[in-house]
Amino acid sequence: MKTVVFLATLAITVFAAEQDLKFDVVFLIDSSKSSKPSYDLLTGFVQSLMKPYNVGLNGARVGLIAVAGTLEDQAPPAAELNSITSQNVLSSYLKLLKGNYDDFDNDGQCLTFNLMEVTSRDFISRGYRSEIHNHLLVYLTTSTAFDYDPVPTAEGILNSNQYGIITVGYGEDVDHQKLKKISGGSSCSFTASNPTGLDHLIKPIQHHIMHADATGGYYCDKKHHGTMTPITQATQHTQGPNTQPTPVIVSPSPYPSIDLEFDIVFLIDGSKSAQTSFDSFTKFIQTMMVSFNVGLNGARVGLVVVAPDLADQAPPATQLNFIRSQSSLNSNLALLKDNYADFDHPGQILTFNLQVVTSSDYMSATAGYRSNINNHVLVYITTTTAFYTDPTPSAQTIIAQKQYGIITVGYGAGF
Repeated sequence: MKTVVFLATLAITVFAAEQDLKFDVVFLIDSSKSSKPSYDLLTGFVQSLMKPYNVGLNGARVGLIAVAGTLEDQAPPAAELNSITSQNVLSSYLKLLKGNYDDFDNDGQCLTFNLMEVTSRDFISRGYRSEIHNHLLVYLTTSTAFDYDPVPTAEGILNSNQYGIITVGYGEDVDHQKLKKISGGSSCSFTASNPTGLDHLIKPIQHHIMHADATGGYYCDKKHHGTMTPITQATQHTQGPNTQPTPVIVSPSPYPSIDLEFDIVFLIDGSKSAQTSFDSFTKFIQTMMVSFNVGLNGARVGLVVVAPDLADQAPPATQLNFIRSQSSLNSNLALLKDNYADFDHPGQILTFNLQVVTSSDYMSATAGYRSNINNHVLVYITTTTAFYTDPTPSAQTIIAQKQYGIITVGYGAGF
């Protein structure tokens, strides 16, 4: 009898301790083609895992991200850490994922982008509690066919103690060794091949959460695997005339450049040859800027769509004082294709737009250009070099006068 009473008391004590836990957890859920047959199991797993906890702003804060197969299909976070206020709200959000945030058309996983997303200043500012030490990412996946290797980014997160990482692979198509490297150790990497096996992972993960709360947020053997490449460094690639451009991926440490103050204007090809690539361009910008503190006190962003001819040239989509956050940047990028681009003709009037972004109107303090800082850059993204007039003299003048540095990005085979 005494044993029974003791066990019952122990169970009640553990349950109460779980309910009182304060931790931040973000679930990154595979939403690619391979996850479609298992998607309800994965969302159900999240619901069951979180059942013992006091889900809400004063207990366990939950974020949700559906990890798409490709960047073109990647949706914004479904829930940030200040969005979900109760178990019922969590259940509602999980039901919304399928049909609203999933993408079952393509294979693959753009996990690197989403790891950068959850460590961005914008995401961190929305509910991440720096005053507690228990923060966790739980990655649920049916695939390890990553677009870019997520391990360097995951290592940076672990080494900075921003989050612990637990990986859960489901099915026969996951590489356990890859998942183990992402989580930083085998003790934080789990796999299951059937629903029963998946259910059996709930208790071990809950034990990890409890243990981490008692040990200062320590989840697994976080090994320092070498220094991260700063985002301010770049690798130069020489392209042959018939080669496709190779993506240059520089893995950031979680807070690589958030304190940088700089002004950046993207000039984006909006001509006929760019029509099929335009979504890739805007996603490229979104991905590039996610590591920075986008806004008036950090990275100010201007957007200009470069038309093929003067008759179709729209005014700048944004000046440097307009975009106040990463979310605002994403919203403005989404507007460009249907409101500023003209895909009817070939060509580029780059010279005209270089004159626009160096005009006294665009470079005025009231428009957002900061003369009191020394870091200003133009990034020109294009599929063509069929210019209306030669932009080289204008570009050379801009560089000589130190109004902006200029970076050019050519995409495809037509430039």
